[in-house]
Amino acid sequence: MFWAWLGSGELDVKFRAGGANNWDGVSDDKLPYKDTFGVPGDVTLNTQYQQVVIDLADVTYHDVVSPFGWAIVTKEMTDPPALVELYIADVRWE
Repeated sequence: MFWAWLGSGELDVKFRAGGANNWDGVSDDKLPYKDTFGVPGDVTLNTQYQQVVIDLADVTYHDVVSPFGWAIVTKEMTDPPALVELYIADVRWE
């Protein structure tokens, strides 16, 4: 659980718990480490505070390589936004 918002505008943001070298099921066997899980928490953010919950109730894990990550993917990656002010607060792993 955490809170997120943008400084201006609106964007789709792909948040994840886990997912190191296992983002959307894609991995690289040449890399030495990999999370066994990757749970999405994709949201559309704007300038309003928004609580985001990534449900880990059905996930089993012993070691975590990457507990939290995010990516911004625009519809036209040839024309990404010049500046993104992404704010994240109060990240909790429960």
